Amino acid sequence: MVLIISQSRNEPTTDLIIDWLLFFEVPFKRINGSDFIEGFQFEIDNNCCKVVIDGFNFNQVQVIWFRRWLTIED
Repeated sequence: MVLIISQSRNEPTTDLIIDWLLFFEVPFKRINGSDFIEGFQFEIDNNCCKVVIDGFNFNQVQVIWFRRWLTIED
C-alpha cells in the first residue's frame, strides 16, 4: 500500500503518479493536506499499536510519498 500525501489543487505530478499506480494496479491512498483540516477523525489504540484516520489503517502502509502539503487555496 502506498500512501500519497499531497495538496488537492494544482498538483499534476501527483495525478501522474496516481495514473502510474492505477496502470500497474498498485494499491494506494491519497490524503490531501486540506483533508486533515476538514474533519478527519483520528483513532489511536495503544493496546494494539494502530493508527486509523477516517477508516484508513496506517498499518497497511508500506511506502509514503510526500509531495507538498497544503496551500492557501486548498
